[in-house]
Amino acid sequence: MKNFLLLFLLFQLMLITNYTYNSTDGCGTTGSITTNSIPTSGTIKVFVVFAQFKDDSQSSTEWPLNTYPSLANDFVSSNGSGPFAYNNLSQYYYSMSNGAYQVEGDVYNSLLITNQNESYYSSIGTANYEILTRVAADPTVDFSQYDNLNGNSFGHDGKVDFNI
Repeated sequence: MKNFLLLFLLFQLMLITNYTYNSTDGCGTTGSITTNSIPTSGTIKVFVVFAQFKDDSQSSTEWPLNTYPSLANDFVSSNGSGPFAYNNLSQYYYSMSNGAYQVEGDVYNSLLITNQNESYYSSIGTANYEILTRVAADPTVDFSQYDNLNGNSFGHDGKVDFNI
């Protein structure tokens, strides 16, 4: 389940869509997007949180059950143009865009476990909302760093753009 959740969250970041999103799951996504929502060049700063469901039973050598994953600190680089110590999210976007698009970011310093079992949540959005609410209560996290966009352009609008 951890691998699925991680891949699902990565897939959400990588999508550039023409869909309309409505807030029905408590995740806080509002408004509509009718053009590409992510610029195709420049630098985006993301915030990564590793989480698992309370009843998760999957484990791997890179991510043992109930522990902070060993890959966490290398998942995204603080400099989106390298050098990259690991083939991570930053290196992927830098390479795939021929250096035109950089993803850099920070990783929350501990694993968060949901308060309920997976079946309790009506959608992944409600589980994300719970986790992000707990992170938002941490006074050491400055979310203003992750406000990169104002609409479809670079700028600030007072909203966090990307959490993974």
